[in-house]
Amino acid sequence: MEKGLSEMEIGIMNGLSASEMLLYGGLGIMTVAVAATLICIVVFRHTGRKIGEQLVQKYGKMD
Repeated sequence: MEKGLSEMEIGIMNGLSASEMLLYGGLGIMTVAVAATLICIVVFRHTGRKIGEQLVQKYGKMD
């Protein structure tokens, strides 16, 4: 006899069907991806400004 639970048994225990688990799992993953994207945008803008300032100091303002 298997010791692990099947996908159907897990879904029944949570009150969700397998398709609902896939739906909400996908939504959760997309939410994490959007949050990571926003964090990357903030970090890259900040570091981009610092690099831009260093380039202006080193080479002067480009026209």
